[in-house]
Amino acid sequence: MSGAVEAVRWVVDGGRQVVIATNPLFPRPAILQRMEWAGLSIDELPIDLVTSYENMHATKVRPAYYAEIAERLGRRPAECVMVGDNWTWDIAHSTAAGMAAWWIAGPQAPAPDPELDILGRGTLAEFLVFAKREWG
Repeated sequence: MSGAVEAVRWVVDGGRQVVIATNPLFPRPAILQRMEWAGLSIDELPIDLVTSYENMHATKVRPAYYAEIAERLGRRPAECVMVGDNWTWDIAHSTAAGMAAWWIAGPQAPAPDPELDILGRGTLAEFLVFAKREWG
């Protein structure tokens, strides 16, 4: 995903925790390989959690998945931000768990629930501009 490495580096450099919150349907080695293809290496970036079927009890189809992530980080969901491209799995379920969310979507993509309060929408680069402005 374009901009992923820059966004993760900014989060890490700011002393924040990073989770690669993939739908945990695959084993960790497969997810790590997918991350490598995207230019994200756990050997180069201090990523706090990579979700996989070995370490999660729920999947993205339930808000419990996001609640479990927050708990594993020692955070309240309200302290977390989910950045994702799937409206239902990433946005609706993370916000149902109490997290803030940024939707990776183009300006013409219709939001399935325009009443859902999210931080914003756009590319990862646009999220990074927003995050730097909002959180320094």
